[in-house]
Amino acid sequence: MAGNIEQPRTIEDVQLSANAAGLVSVGPVQTLKFSENCMSNEYKLIELPPKLLEKLQQGESFVIRGENQEDAMLCTKDSTYEIKLADTSNALLLTPECQTNKDPDLIEHQVCSCHSEYFEVRLVRPQLYKLRNLLRETLYRGPEYETKENGELRTKVRYSFDDLLNLVQASEKEIWDALEKLGAIAIN
Repeated sequence: MAGNIEQPRTIEDVQLSANAAGLVSVGPVQTLKFSENCMSNEYKLIELPPKLLEKLQQGESFVIRGENQEDAMLCTKDSTYEIKLADTSNALLLTPECQTNKDPDLIEHQVCSCHSEYFEVRLVRPQLYKLRNLLRETLYRGPEYETKENGELRTKVRYSFDDLLNLVQASEKEIWDALEKLGAIAIN
């Protein structure tokens, strides 16, 4: 026989192998074929809590916040979640359009990615310490401290709400609530 042409496995071939290994066939039988680039890092896996998955499926947008030296935080409109890399001793295989059915037929799947780690997401309290530190830089101490002798305004760091969203690892609602609790006011 010329060339190295792999013959497709039949259901009988797979059942013989399963029986030899002492495995009981329950449900559909699936064979996996690994793509040439299945060990690439093209995909990242993330495990979402059910409530967060539901929000994503309903079209709610998320944002990941955190500077280089900070842990990444996933924020919805009203909640903050910590993102941590987790290892698993099992291989996690990613296949496109993987569906199972009750037919005893042989189902073939192409494995496009193989992983031993994934991102875990868990609800945490918002990281508001940075908000307090940023606001300390902008404390209003009265007009005599805000203007120079010649009447010009002293240059002082000022933060817009968008700046705070980019710098603080918390949801929009959590930042608004914290600003209200701290008695912060907006000055144009």
